[in-house]
Amino acid sequence: MPGTTDLTSAEGETLTHLVGSIVALSRRWTSAGIKGKGIRLADHELDLLNAIGAGEMLMSAAAEGQKKQAVERRALKARKASIDT
Repeated sequence: MPGTTDLTSAEGETLTHLVGSIVALSRRWTSAGIKGKGIRLADHELDLLNAIGAGEMLMSAAAEGQKKQAVERRALKARKASIDT
């Protein structure tokens, strides 16, 4: 179906297993966040996050942050230039 994410892996994992993996990873993520700890991801967990769009969301947030920084730098340069003249 166009526009949907295929949650069946190349190894033939079932949708039920993948959803279980997502839930387990979510619990680890939440627990680490509450404790203020880091989290290590196995390769299959990173693949799973990318499959559900987390990588795309991360890159989008980074791009927005870079845009904001660029606007702030331009504004700072403009203020400095107006003070210098």
